[in-house]
Amino acid sequence: MNHTSQATALRDIRDLVEKGILRKTDEAGRSTNYELILNY
Repeated sequence: MNHTSQATALRDIRDLVEKGILRKTDEAGRSTNYELILNY
């Protein structure tokens, strides 16, 4: 996505996590990483 506010991006990411589409990784550090959950 381009030209999206941080608030909008965080809201969308939280929504995808709640729906089970993204999962927050266990990596530590200054940035947060997510992985896409693919169910085949």
